[in-house]
Amino acid sequence: MQFTSTYKLKKVKEQKGYRVVEIEEEREVHYRIWLHIEVVSLVIDGTGSGNADWEIDIDRGIVLSHNMKIGLGWPQVRLAGTPDPVEDIKAQIELIVSRKLDKLEKE
Repeated sequence: MQFTSTYKLKKVKEQKGYRVVEIEEEREVHYRIWLHIEVVSLVIDGTGSGNADWEIDIDRGIVLSHNMKIGLGWPQVRLAGTPDPVEDIKAQIELIVSRKLDKLEKE
C-alpha cells in the first residue's frame, strides 16, 4: 500500500500533566493485494481514500490512539499470473483500524 496524506492539527490539550495533540489525517491510497483463497489466487488492485484521527502525547512521543477508515472503492480483480481483470466480478473493500494505548510499562 502506498499512502499520500494531509494532516491538520485539531487541538492541543493537557492530559495527566502531558501535552497531547489531536491530529486529523486525510488519506489517498493505492494498493495491490495478493489473496490466496483455497484454489484461487487473486490480485486486487485499485485506489481509495479515507481519514484517520490521531491522539499523540508529544512530551513522551507516544501514540495514545489512532482510528482509521479507508474505502478501497471498486478495485480490479484478476487471477494471479494473468494480466486481464476477471469479468463480472465486483469487489468493495473497507479497512477499519482502531488502536488505543491501554497501559504504558517502564522497562
